[in-house]
Amino acid sequence: MTRAIADALLSDLGQRIGLPGLQMDNHGCCRLAFDGRWLVTLALMPRGRLFLYCPVGSPDATGALEAATLLCMLEGSFMGRGAAGATLAVGPDRRACVQRDLSLALLDASSLHAEIEQILSTAETWSGRLASPARGRAVAVKTATRIKAMA
Repeated sequence: MTRAIADALLSDLGQRIGLPGLQMDNHGCCRLAFDGRWLVTLALMPRGRLFLYCPVGSPDATGALEAATLLCMLEGSFMGRGAAGATLAVGPDRRACVQRDLSLALLDASSLHAEIEQILSTAETWSGRLASPARGRAVAVKTATRIKAMA
């Protein structure tokens, strides 16, 4: 049942963005490329969840991330404040990525389209921040300061 819901959602999204027939592959995944730079993966997960993720940085940017970069990512992920509600992580290929865990039951083509746009915007932002960890850390610290002020 969940697979049918996901396929119907992707079909509707495909119609909306000019990709009729869009659907999950046999592994429950769908990959969408944007601007020749970004690859957003939609993965069907157990219990009616749809997981979106987008690597930040080029495929040749794998390798050990510096401690300052990892700290910047952790601070940015705190309460989703520095990543527009998304989480920053390190993927199996050792690249930084932006990810979201969504409920299929709460999505329609319009909201999924908005989520994809948001993850792309966040990836673009963090691509610049991670290219300069000191700048990214300053943004994360500013976010943490705002959170403390709200407490």
